[in-house]
Amino acid sequence: MGLRPVDLLEEGIDCVVRFGMQPDSSLVARRVGTMTSTCCASPAYLREHGVPRSPEELSAHRCVNYVSNRTGRILDWEFARDGQKVQLTLDGILAVNDHDAYIAAGLMSFGIVKVANYVARPYLDSGQLTQVLTDWTAEQFPISVMYPQSRHLSAKVRIFVDWVSELIQQDPIFQAG
Repeated sequence: MGLRPVDLLEEGIDCVVRFGMQPDSSLVARRVGTMTSTCCASPAYLREHGVPRSPEELSAHRCVNYVSNRTGRILDWEFARDGQKVQLTLDGILAVNDHDAYIAAGLMSFGIVKVANYVARPYLDSGQLTQVLTDWTAEQFPISVMYPQSRHLSAKVRIFVDWVSELIQQDPIFQAG
C-alpha cells in the first residue's frame, strides 16, 4: 500500500506532520522547520559519467525522478543561486515514489538523485553518495504540524506538537540554509 495524504477530519486523526506548501484548508499549520534537498550520486556513477557543474548539465546525465504521492506527477528539479532560479523537467531513467527506492537507485549507480537532506545525510557521511551541484541550493520546503482548527486541541496532542516542534527546531538539518 502506497503512502497517501490523510484527511484528518474524515479519518479522526489528531495531527500530522507535512512537508511542503499546503493548500488552504480548515487545518491549523504550525511551521516547525525547513526541509532542503541535495543532489547526489554514487562515486561509481560520477567516475563513469562525470560531475555536473550546473543544473542545465543534468539533462546530459542519467537522473532518477521522484513521483509525488499527492499528485501522481513527476516532480521538477528546482535550484537557486545568487538570485537566479532554475526549474527543470528531466526525462529521467527511472521514476519512483518511495524514499527507500530513491536512495537505493542512487546507491546502485542508476543515476543522480535529488533527495531530502535528512534522508541523504548518512550516505553522504559514509561516502556511499557524493553531493553534486554544491554551489546551487535545491528548493526548500516548510515542515508543518497540522491539526484541525475546529477541534479542541487535547493536552496530549498539544504536548506532542510541542515535542515534535522542539525536536525539529533543535536539529540543524531541518533549518533553512
